[in-house]
Parts: sequence; structure tokens; C-alpha cells
Amino acid sequence: MPGLTVDAALQHFKERTLGCIGPDAPSVDERQWLCAHESGTGEVYHVRITGSTRGVSELFATVEHPPDGEKGEELVTSFFASSVAAIPYENSQPKLAEEWALSAHRGGIANFGGVRFEIRGAGELRSISLRALAPVDAAP
Repeated sequence: MPGLTVDAALQHFKERTLGCIGPDAPSVDERQWLCAHESGTGEVYHVRITGSTRGVSELFATVEHPPDGEKGEELVTSFFASSVAAIPYENSQPKLAEEWALSAHRGGIANFGGVRFEIRGAGELRSISLRALAPVDAAP
């Protein structure tokens, strides 16, 4: 994802109450970090960050929620839109990406600022992935 460092992505999700584990520091080879949060009402949020010293190449997030209809749908849609789709990177379009995630909450594909966004799944387990369309280079 253009201009997005692993450290910036980790900080972004930590600020949204997800605890993250993984290698101490990015390396030249791609590595993965896992961030997670379990709410008191049964939702489980996971984000997998794939990246290297060149930057983040992919974000993959899932949300599992109890079968409580619209409330669960709203929580998933809100997390995908405000916490994942709106992550800032070079040439990102956070407002457009957030609006897209809100409207495509049941599935869809779009490209914003050199990144492919895809929402999949239905019911109690859904996912969103953001993948760089070209090799990443977040180096200054």
C-alpha cells in the first residue's frame, strides 16, 4: 500500500483498541503481524498485516459476531469502513473508501489510490482485504 509502513499500520490498529503481535521489526522479507480485539458483547475483530521494510503489501481483516441480525451487521460495516478502509496511505481516498465499504458491506471490489479493496462473506463471518496493486515501497 503506497507509503504505508508496518509501524504506521500497527499504530493505526492499536489506536482502535486492537492488540498486535508479530516480529519485533519489519525485515527485507515479508512478515505478518496479527492484531485482535474481542468485545464484551461477543464480536471478535482480527487484522493480519503483511509487510516488510518496503511497507505494507496487504491488510486482511475479519469480524465474527453473534447471530444478532442488524446489530452485528452494523458493527461489521462500521469496523470495515472506519478502521480498515479509511486507513491512510499515499494517494488514499479515505472518505471514498469508507463510503464504498458502507455501501458494499455485503460484498464487492473497488480500487482506491493503487489499492484493491474486497469485501467477502455473509452472516456471522465477513472479511475485507486491501492489497497493493503494485510492489510496495514506503521507504522515504
